[in-house]
Amino acid sequence: MKNGAGERIEGDKRYSFRLDDTDIVLGADKGKHGLVSCRVPGIGYDLVREPYYVLNLYRIMNEGRLRAIARNEPFVVSGETASGIRLQWEPTEANPCRMEAVYTIADAFTIDLSITIEAVKPLSGHELTISSYFDFLLEPYAVLPNWPGKMDDSDLHLLKVEDHPYIKGHYVYFPRDNEAAHTHLDGRWLDEKSGKPIAHFVTGPYYGRPIAVMGNEDVHVVQMADPAECGAIGITYSSPEENDSIRRHNALYFTLFGGQLQAGDRREARMRQVILSGKPSLDRLLELYKQFV
Repeated sequence: MKNGAGERIEGDKRYSFRLDDTDIVLGADKGKHGLVSCRVPGIGYDLVREPYYVLNLYRIMNEGRLRAIARNEPFVVSGETASGIRLQWEPTEANPCRMEAVYTIADAFTIDLSITIEAVKPLSGHELTISSYFDFLLEPYAVLPNWPGKMDDSDLHLLKVEDHPYIKGHYVYFPRDNEAAHTHLDGRWLDEKSGKPIAHFVTGPYYGRPIAVMGNEDVHVVQMADPAECGAIGITYSSPEENDSIRRHNALYFTLFGGQLQAGDRREARMRQVILSGKPSLDRLLELYKQFV
């Protein structure tokens, strides 16, 4: 494998890259797509937790219902380059949008994801969730305002999301605004047969920035999204209880798009993942975010 160039692993849809001693593997099949392995120098474990993935297209929701799981819908590799891959979904009854996901390895510590959708019929509240599952040595953080409506950089803080009786057994959901919070509660997270929740959530304050982090004292992974297309961020909590089902996901979930689509409408959402050494710092996160937007 050439330094910085992608190499197809024979017999599997895996694309391996090596940049400055960082080893990255992108997946492109029904079992795994997105970032499926990431090993950086000085860290003795894979940041991506087996048998899962990072920056994975997940739940497709609209009209108050869960419609499809993106990885279960048919898709193909429509392009390969020395720095990434492009995946293509054609519309189906369950997923009435053409979708394209472009993964670009910008450098040894940065991956960009661009997702484009094109509706083939009118859709209300169309959302796509991007899921990422990390090693248990990493713990989750969110960027929140110190007070409702206070959104200047000086009014933000970095919150470590930890187990607490108030949120026990729930994912923590940080919406962008009231519309995004309302959409979350329109029935799309209820099982159609039983009427019971697919997953339990505590809806927290509005996010301060569409940034979420998994990290520890040695390394942290930062994910961010375009605020215009990021309706919410869902985060698990850290906990000393290893059998806690929420803690065992150890995940970040970005909800993209939302709103109304007419037939032929196209939307694009962007995400970026950056790996940094040391523990998370709000100033550094905001600096990275400004470079991204």
